[in-house]
Amino acid sequence: MRTRECLARYAPLVPEGAREGVKAMVDGRMREVAFDTMREECGDQLEALGEWTGARAASAGAGFDPPPQR
Repeated sequence: MRTRECLARYAPLVPEGAREGVKAMVDGRMREVAFDTMREECGDQLEALGEWTGARAASAGAGFDPPPQR
């Protein structure tokens, strides 16, 4: 599956705050900003990403199996 197809298909399943957290991390990486600086600048977005990632991991541990990739 191509990246754009993947984004179009799965982005609606990810909360906006988590998507904003990923965008902030990519932006910081491209600007070569230290993680601590990014945490100061984008703490809310990074926190939202962490919360969603944790919830997703917890659901995986609860027996949820994602569909196989094609």
